[in-house]
Amino acid sequence: MASITVGHLCDLHVMSRIFLLVLLDEFSFDLKSSLVIIAFMMWLQDCNNDKYVIYRLIHILRIDDAKMFIREVAYFINFLESSADDPQHLSTIYAPIFDNPLRLVIPIQTLYQNKYTAISGIKRYLRTTCTRVFSDILASKLQSACSIQFIPYQMIRIPGSPYPIFGFIYFKFWPKNHVFSTNYDIFSWIHALGYIEDEEDRTLYLTFSKGEIVSEDEVRSLFTLEFGDCVQRVHMPEIRHRQQTLFARVSMKYVETIDIILKGKSLIKFKIRGGKHVWAKKYRYRNFKK
Repeated sequence: MASITVGHLCDLHVMSRIFLLVLLDEFSFDLKSSLVIIAFMMWLQDCNNDKYVIYRLIHILRIDDAKMFIREVAYFINFLESSADDPQHLSTIYAPIFDNPLRLVIPIQTLYQNKYTAISGIKRYLRTTCTRVFSDILASKLQSACSIQFIPYQMIRIPGSPYPIFGFIYFKFWPKNHVFSTNYDIFSWIHALGYIEDEEDRTLYLTFSKGEIVSEDEVRSLFTLEFGDCVQRVHMPEIRHRQQTLFARVSMKYVETIDIILKGKSLIKFKIRGGKHVWAKKYRYRNFKK
């Protein structure tokens, strides 16, 4: 099993660290927005199988083009937050700069069809790469703003979080000589073995018509018959005998299944045995009080 120090990891991500400082110091983004933008960029590099997107952004683009690019990234993030069903509006956010000179491709329709997979990928970068390679920069900025002295291995919440679709954003104040043991790609961390998306990210919320009793087996069969062995668990509230359950939650094994089922829509209607209707939408966990 390979190992690497925090300091060496920071050296590998020197362009990303420069980009974070540009977002904070040149473009005056706050910490929360800066981290989400750079996590989006890291995810974008992964999607394009190109490790040098951020390098080209810093070294090739003129300052005005860079500002336009970052504005467009922010627009894409806002799009991921939206619940719009109409794909016709997608043409209005097509960003030519993604094709040239950065040589990137973001198929807008694909992003629309894979919204929750994209959100999960960005969140993964926020929790892996960003927490490891930016901790000294983030701690320094927070110390300057709040006059707080952090101690090694302290877990720190980014001010302004939770983010609507990414939840709380934390980082740990790692000493530069801390050693990570790795058995995956230390440059991207996106394929970290053992990383599992939050169950909420993989969950659908179902509602049933009043008077049409739907069982747990019927719910499970609805998805496994059409989408294969995809269901991890079905959550149905306990009810008294002969009472009807009006809603349920279904957790899938993979977040990609959510996009396959919803097909870019916010609400999908199914008809099951006996003509019963089931409505499915993405489950949203709103309890951010912890």
